[in-house]
Amino acid sequence: MILLIAYDITRISFIFAAGSTLKSICITDNLNGKIRNKLILESIRTTGIYTAVFFLFSLTGHIPSLSPSWFLSYLFHVLILSLMSVVLWKMRLWPAGDSKLFFVCGLLPPLLMPEILNFPFTLSFSLLLNILLPAAAVFIAEAAADLYRQIARKKFSPESFMQHKNVSDFFSCFLVFFLARYIRTMLMSFIKLDNYVLFALMIFIYPVISRLLKNIRISLFLLLLLFLMFIFTKSSHELVYSAFISIGLSLPFIGLRKLMEILMQNDSIMQLQPKYLREGVIITDRYKEIIKKAYPEFFDGVLYKIYPDGLSIFQANMLSKLIKEDNNRTPGLVPLEVRRGKPFAVWITAGLVLTLLINGENIAALCKKIILLISGLI
Repeated sequence: MILLIAYDITRISFIFAAGSTLKSICITDNLNGKIRNKLILESIRTTGIYTAVFFLFSLTGHIPSLSPSWFLSYLFHVLILSLMSVVLWKMRLWPAGDSKLFFVCGLLPPLLMPEILNFPFTLSFSLLLNILLPAAAVFIAEAAADLYRQIARKKFSPESFMQHKNVSDFFSCFLVFFLARYIRTMLMSFIKLDNYVLFALMIFIYPVISRLLKNIRISLFLLLLLFLMFIFTKSSHELVYSAFISIGLSLPFIGLRKLMEILMQNDSIMQLQPKYLREGVIITDRYKEIIKKAYPEFFDGVLYKIYPDGLSIFQANMLSKLIKEDNNRTPGLVPLEVRRGKPFAVWITAGLVLTLLINGENIAALCKKIILLISGLI
């Protein structure tokens, strides 16, 4: 009894410690547009200390929800979380600071709620969806309000509204969703993969697939593969059904991805003099196009890969040197057009809170259950 009370007190103190650090991270991100490594390390250190304390509690054998096997599952969860954080950064979906914060937030749910749903295999994906979907929903509302204001002021332009047209986006999404669902159907007893997890996985594998499909040979080969599957399969009904489901998953995925790209890039744009150019400066896409047009070799050699964190030290130094050598010959090169990184720490923290409130479920699956429950009552 005393151990259980001590365990509950320890969990409560952990909530206050983690909450205090996350609050500091959100405030710092909103004020400076950066997440300090010092705060991330402090969060990891605090989590590590409490994890060790929880492990000591488990050794007593009086805490039913904790066991040595649970900690092995937790290590597996940490491994998945680490890979996802690295991929989010390396794929240039999130800045390093946001990816690190995602890792920190992902460590907390199992420690606070050892019997949380989807632990250890898909809890990280649930957390990711609980971060992205509410953020996208709020952005949709903001975009709709802005569109209404534009129409009211008669400033609406269909051309600007339809600026994103990329057939390969839809084809690549459809292809992956279709093949995954078809393979899952054939290997139902071996593969346990629901549509929500597949949807979250696509956030990572989509950029790679999209780049591959720009190769016309690969695209034609995959089209031929789909045609052969349709010709030689015994159940054309299942293929057609899988195709419709895949379309239904592809369209919202593309919409969500486009919305999140705009959400992460819809920052305040400002002018910057070359003397202030340093590591971490985020140049706009329009400024990149100016450099690419005037100095294509420089762009391909130096600026071909820029992470969401901004320019590296090497890139900033080389760009500063290029601007000096250009000597104001290229229009638009000076001053630099840069943008301030959009604070996203609040959304990540909100996703953590939402994941805890709905016991590890992802919000999309929860909404589906609610709709089915309401339709059943009606």
